[in-house]
Amino acid sequence: MKNKLIFPLLFAVMFLQAQDNYMSLSFGTGTPLGDFVKNESLTDHGFAKVGFMADYSGAYYPIKYLGIGASVKFNQFIPDRNTILERLVEVLPPGAGDEVSEFKMGFWSDVSFGIGPQFTLPVSIFNIDVFAFPGLHIVAPPELKLTAEINDEPYFTRVTSQNVRFGFEVGASLRINLGQTAGLRVFVSYLQTSSKGEIIGEDGGRAESTQVDFSKTISVLN
Repeated sequence: MKNKLIFPLLFAVMFLQAQDNYMSLSFGTGTPLGDFVKNESLTDHGFAKVGFMADYSGAYYPIKYLGIGASVKFNQFIPDRNTILERLVEVLPPGAGDEVSEFKMGFWSDVSFGIGPQFTLPVSIFNIDVFAFPGLHIVAPPELKLTAEINDEPYFTRVTSQNVRFGFEVGASLRINLGQTAGLRVFVSYLQTSSKGEIIGEDGGRAESTQVDFSKTISVLN
């Protein structure tokens, strides 16, 4: 039993296949691209580092070679903590930069639900797939909690955002048949969605002192 559990973890991918459909569970990395990896602007850049990816996907083939594929994917990224703190301090009201007492930061996360066409070319024990999955994304920007004092009054930040966004994923995979019901799947894909919201600074919880609107394009190589 232990060997059966360790086997798929070692290869990081597995799939169960029937004659006209398959299901797969895959794990790997997500590499941020473009503005999502840049770390200069709070309004446009994501400050993201290489993260973790988990994917549950499959396809059904009503006709030969052409199927309907779908996936549920989870991506998580750790932001560049030190650089984000520097950028937040830059937008603090005068006098607060040297009085930061606490800073907590969360993660970027994206849960996507995609469905679309998938073309498959069988070659011996291999299946080569090409797919395109538009769909909905539940995007959560990192929680940024900064606490400072301005004129003996507490100052802190919070993040609000629109969580449900549209996005798409395109990619290709190689499935290797190990038998009638099992095999290995390796894939690469490009995923894109967005995040929009505000970083709000409040003075003593009574009045909004600063507000930074952000609109970021999230581009990932899985």
